[in-house]
Amino acid sequence: VNDQSANLPYSHNGKILIYRGGRDVVIETDFGLTITYDWRGDIDVSVPSTYEDTLCGLCGNFNGDTGDEMMLKNGRVTSNPITFGQSWKVADLPGCTELPRKECPSSVNTVQQEKLCGIISRKDGPFRGCHTTVEPSEYVQNCKHDLCLYPEHEEVLCHHIAHYVDLCQAAGVTIEEWRTNDFCRISCPAHSHYELCALDCSRTCSSIFAPLRCTERCREGCVCDEGFVFSGDECVPMAQCGCLHHGSYYKVQEQFHPTELEECECHPDGVVDCHKIPAPTESSCQGADGGHQCATSRTCVVTGDRSYLSFDGTAFDIPGACAYVLAESCGGDDGTEHFVVKIKKNSRQKLTVSGVEVVSVEVYGITLTMERGKIGTILVDSISHSLPAILHQGQVQVHRHGEGVHIQTAFGLIVRYDFHHYVAVTAPPAYQGHLCGLCGNNNGKSEDDFVFPDGQPAPNAIAFGSAWKMPTMACEESCSEDDCPVCTEEKKKVFQKPNYCGILMDPHGPFSSCFNTISPTLYFDACIRDLCLTKAKTDILCRSIQSYMSSCQAAGVTIEAWRKPSFCCKLGMKEVGSVFPGGIPLV
Repeated sequence: VNDQSANLPYSHNGKILIYRGGRDVVIETDFGLTITYDWRGDIDVSVPSTYEDTLCGLCGNFNGDTGDEMMLKNGRVTSNPITFGQSWKVADLPGCTELPRKECPSSVNTVQQEKLCGIISRKDGPFRGCHTTVEPSEYVQNCKHDLCLYPEHEEVLCHHIAHYVDLCQAAGVTIEEWRTNDFCRISCPAHSHYELCALDCSRTCSSIFAPLRCTERCREGCVCDEGFVFSGDECVPMAQCGCLHHGSYYKVQEQFHPTELEECECHPDGVVDCHKIPAPTESSCQGADGGHQCATSRTCVVTGDRSYLSFDGTAFDIPGACAYVLAESCGGDDGTEHFVVKIKKNSRQKLTVSGVEVVSVEVYGITLTMERGKIGTILVDSISHSLPAILHQGQVQVHRHGEGVHIQTAFGLIVRYDFHHYVAVTAPPAYQGHLCGLCGNNNGKSEDDFVFPDGQPAPNAIAFGSAWKMPTMACEESCSEDDCPVCTEEKKKVFQKPNYCGILMDPHGPFSSCFNTISPTLYFDACIRDLCLTKAKTDILCRSIQSYMSSCQAAGVTIEAWRKPSFCCKLGMKEVGSVFPGGIPLV
C-alpha cells in the first residue's frame, strides 16, 4: 500500500477493505467498486450502476451498447483489438510485446485440446449444473487457444478450469469436486487444507481486534485447520496472533516503520514496542577517509557471452561456460541474512554465445531455481511453482517482469533474469564489504574485486573466474578459435554503426538519457563480440540492446522507444534471408 507491505486483511479508514477470498485477493470500496485478482491472470472488476456511461479503458464505457466497446482514448471506435490495446497501454515494460508469440487458428480444435478443455462443457462432467447459468463454449475455446500456445503446461489448463469454476460460484451455482491428487492439485501451506467452497474470509487474527465485514461467498482455496486462523499469509493458533497498530495488523516479531523516524516490533503478547530512530546525518555518510560515502544498493551484471560487471564497477570477461558462484554473503556473523546466487552457463557451439542456462538463489533455507526457456515457472526446492510466487511467509516474492523474472527478498536482495543471457543482482546497503564471488566484495573499491575464496588477490580475471567455478560439473574454461574466432576490425566497424550495436552509444539516440546513470560501454562491447560470434544473428543484437535497456529502466531511467517495424520489432525474432536492418549484408 503506497509501496509499503501490508498484511491481509487491510482496511483504510473504513473506505477500502482488502482481504483474502479463497485463492483470490478482493478489494472492496465503500462506493461499490470491487476488484478480484487471482495473483496470476484473472482480474474481475465490478462497478455500481452510478458509473453507467462514465467509464473508459479496456473494460469499455458501460453504456449498454456493445457497438462502441472498443473506443480509443481519442474517442474514436476501432474494430482492431491490437489497436484498441495499444491505445490504453500505460507503458513499455521490458519484454512487452503486442503481437502473439505464436499464431494459433481462431478455431483451435485438436483431439488432445478437446479432451483436456472439454471437461468444462462435458454434459456428464462436474460443471454440468452450471451450463445453463454460465455458457461454457467461450471458456472452452479460450482454454484450447492457450493450450495451443503452451501445450506442455498443465497449469494453463487448471487455470482456465478454475476461472470457469469461479464464475459459476459467483453466480451461486454449486460445483462438484473436480481436483484430484493427480490433476490440478492445490498445495496449501502448513496447518491448512483445500476446500472447494471456502467461506473463511473472516477467520483471521485481525478479526479478533475488529470484526471483518467481508463478502462471504463460495470460493476455492486453502482454509486454516480447526483451531488455526490466518496471520498474514500463514495459519497459526489463535494464541500466536500478532498485534493491531493504528488499524494495521502485524505478525509476531514483525518489525515495521509507521514513520521514517520510528521503528516498532510486535511482541507475542500483542503489545507493540516502538522507539525513535535517528534521522540520517552528514556524519553518518562519512567514509574512513572523510569523504562523502553513503552506503547504497549496488548492482552486478552478467550479459552476453562472457561479460561481467562487478558491484564496484569493474568490467571483465570470463570465457568459461561453467557453473559459478556469482554473489554470496561472506560477512560471517554480522547479523545479515545469508544468501548465495549461482549461475550455470550453457556450453558453446559454433556460431552461438554461451548464455545463462540456470540461475539459483539460496536464501532463508530454500533454493529458488530458474531455467532457461521455462518462463512463468520457478523451482522451489525442486518443486515447480507458477508465477507469481509468494514464499517463506512473504519474505520472498517472485514475479514475472516482461519476458523475465524478478526475485526480491524482505531484506532487499533483488535478482533479475531474462531467461537468456542477462542476470542482474542488486545487493542492499547492509552488505557493503560483506560479499564474495564473481560480483566482488561490494566495498566501493574496484581495485580489489579479483579475490580468491581464501581472501588472497587473484592475478587476473581468468584465474579469478576459475576459482569461483562450481566443482560439481565438467566444463569448458576457455573457448577454442573455431568456436570463438577473432573479430576483425572490418567487422567491428560494421557492428559499431547505429543500425547495429552503435545505437547504444549514439549521443542523440534513444538510450542517451541513461549515459549519466549507467555507462553503455560494457553492453556495447558485449554486443559487438556476440554479433561476431554468431555472424550477426538478429535475436542476439536485439537481446544485447534489451540488456542495456533493462539495466537503465531498473535504475529508474526513462528510455525512448527504440524498436521499429524493421528493427527488433519483437523479442525472439529470427533472421530472414541474409540482410540485416538497414540493408547491410551479414558479414
